[in-house]
Amino acid sequence: MTLQELIENNNYTLYNFSKESKIPKTTLLDLCSGKTSIYKSQAITIKKIADTLHVSMEYIMSLENYLNNPNT
Repeated sequence: MTLQELIENNNYTLYNFSKESKIPKTTLLDLCSGKTSIYKSQAITIKKIADTLHVSMEYIMSLENYLNNPNT
């Protein structure tokens, strides 16, 4: 699952998620497109994503592994 799929599966648009999580939409777009690595994001950004989606920060970090290795 990708970050964008996780956001959409929780009934958010990127715009709504941006407002709810207080993360700039451009940051979310960069993360969802792979332009910016989750690993290079600030911890506070990952925490805001995790808290808004009610998952662990570790789970959010694992999404990057899925993008790099979808068969695992």
